[in-house]
Amino acid sequence: MIPAPLRIPDYRAFWLSRLATTIAQMAMVIVIGWQVYDIARETMSIREAAFQLGLIGLVQFLPLFILTPVSGWTADRLDRRHVARAVLGLELLCALILFWATWSGSISLPILFSVAALLGIARAFAGPALGALAPNLVPREILPNAIALSSAAWQSGAIAGPAIGGILYDVTAHFPYALSAVLFAFSTACLFTIG
Repeated sequence: MIPAPLRIPDYRAFWLSRLATTIAQMAMVIVIGWQVYDIARETMSIREAAFQLGLIGLVQFLPLFILTPVSGWTADRLDRRHVARAVLGLELLCALILFWATWSGSISLPILFSVAALLGIARAFAGPALGALAPNLVPREILPNAIALSSAAWQSGAIAGPAIGGILYDVTAHFPYALSAVLFAFSTACLFTIG
């Protein structure tokens, strides 16, 4: 039986967007780290490459840490749908840049670090905007179920994303970015169906 919140078209679109976005984000996080390490190992020692790997994690985390108060304020003051759509558009652009750079063989550490910083900024705004959208889409009496389903979508994506990203990266380095771009485009389309 379909849970009550998923019977509501706007919530269903939100839930699909949340799941697809989380898979794409988590796949990119793991693949960016892996790719940074692989590129660094071409010219650096294991220790230096490991340091680059640590730096890429920091570059992705710092914007999230610094912008959390601003992103929360933004989600409270602006239409969350517009914020989420803009952020997913930025993440889609990042996925396309990494796809093109990897596919064309022009990928480099500066590109990876720049895009990782942009993704950190996008994730800082995506979390509050998407997290606060669910209560606006369902009646109060089924809100606990809607929140639980939203959390389940995030948890499922956080588990599946790195696994899918890692498997695709092992096949060919640009595949996970292509999949992430498709998922971000799908997520954005889902959000545009919400009235």
